[in-house]
Amino acid sequence: MKNSIIALVVMAVLAIAGSSFAQGNTASATGTANATIICPITLTAGTISFGNLVGGTGLVSMDNTGAITYGGNTSPGTQGGSHSAATWTVGGQGGWLYNVTDDGTRAYTLSDGAGHTITGNANAPSGSNARTLAGEGCSGTGSFTQGGTANLTGQPAGVYSTTLTGGSGWSETVTYN
Repeated sequence: MKNSIIALVVMAVLAIAGSSFAQGNTASATGTANATIICPITLTAGTISFGNLVGGTGLVSMDNTGAITYGGNTSPGTQGGSHSAATWTVGGQGGWLYNVTDDGTRAYTLSDGAGHTITGNANAPSGSNARTLAGEGCSGTGSFTQGGTANLTGQPAGVYSTTLTGGSGWSETVTYN
């Protein structure tokens, strides 16, 4: 019986020693990962509104604040109606920086849908790049404005728009910094 107890004690010591030696030879751990999903950036286009123009010849120019200058014989006098620069609206992650980029041409064509067109170019967007979306979370908002030109060459009276057949607008792009 004494020999059995001694044998059990020796086996226990060897088992403990063996597991100690095994633990020193290898180690393992499990890696972790995480991610934060932010709100996508969005852009809603603006519309330059030149109001009423006389169908003469000349260049009509609007700055980014909406102030308008009539060239040639295009001025409607006091009957100019409502005119405004385009206001583009940016949405996304509040507090994040964003840039506005375009192809640099910003050309557009207004059409009356019957083959008559007015060409123009939008101004560079107001403000600078590295703009910050105001607000928090997915409620971030920002904006920029653009005026532009309308080159009148004796077009007939009518409603002209970039959305009518023969018209085309210009593109702006916003990206997170």
